[in-house]
Amino acid sequence: SSLEKQCVIILSALVVAPILEEFIFRKFLYKALKFNFGILLAALISSIVFALIHFTVSSFFVLLVLGLFLCYCYEKYGSLAAPVISHAFFNLLMIFSILTG
Repeated sequence: SSLEKQCVIILSALVVAPILEEFIFRKFLYKALKFNFGILLAALISSIVFALIHFTVSSFFVLLVLGLFLCYCYEKYGSLAAPVISHAFFNLLMIFSILTG
């Protein structure tokens, strides 16, 4: 049903995507880039890739800034918990924005 599809999409956006994307972009990509290029360049490159994989030109800059913030969270707290929670909260705001028009 339509309600079931909406629930799956919302669950994916609030739980699955933040965990999976933070694992890929912060835990693997950012960490590998940081080892080779340092914090700033690693954050910039991984955030650009993060923004590009969402395939939305209109929100590229917002997603780039989000990616940089998520790298900052990862560095500051030393774990994926903070970027995952921040990412989920961002997605919640976007869902709320879409649903309220």
